[in-house]
Formats: sequence, C-alpha cells, structure tokens
Amino acid sequence: MSKKREYDEEYKVQAVKLAKNIGSAKAASEELQIPVNTLYGWIQKVKTAELDIGCGERSPEEALSIAKENQQLKKRIKALEKENRRLSEMNEFLEEAAAFFAACCQKSGKSSD
Repeated sequence: MSKKREYDEEYKVQAVKLAKNIGSAKAASEELQIPVNTLYGWIQKVKTAELDIGCGERSPEEALSIAKENQQLKKRIKALEKENRRLSEMNEFLEEAAAFFAACCQKSGKSSD
C-alpha cells in the first residue's frame, strides 16, 4: 500500500508554472515524478482560483472566468443578505406575537381562577 504524499503550496504553484511553460502537464508530471492526475487537479484549482499562482500568470480566459464567478458570488451574497433580513424581521414579529399570546393566555388563565 502506497503512502499518500503531501505537497506544499509553493511546490504546487511551481509545478503548475512548469506545466504551463512546457505546455504539457504530462511532461511536467514525468519530470517532477508526480502523478499526472495530481498535477491536473492543481491546474484545475488554478482555474477556479483555489490555488493562486501569482499576478500575470493566469490566461485571459482564466481571469475572466474568475471575475465572472466573483460577480455571481456577489449577487448570491446580496440575495442571501436580503433573505436574512427578511427572516430576521419575520422572527422578530413571531417573537412579539408569541409574547402577546402568552400574555393573553396568562390573563385569561388568571380570570378563570
């Protein structure tokens, strides 16, 4: 059974840069003696901005993809904040209503004694 090897962030960054410079993830993985699928995973993480390889290293398509994703995430955050405000207001109303009905029940319970 083989032991899973851990790589630090700098190693991953350098491996991805090497693959880009060579133009082949397969050749870079062979040179570095790492599994090609591992390197493909790191390349994918660069495309999704999970792994930062530095300013000016991304292709225009990757940068555009990240910008578009950021824009979508900002919209999603705004929608979630709006929903959070609505739910907070509803929760506050329900707490007030519960307190009102609890007070009414106490008054009606005392008058029947």
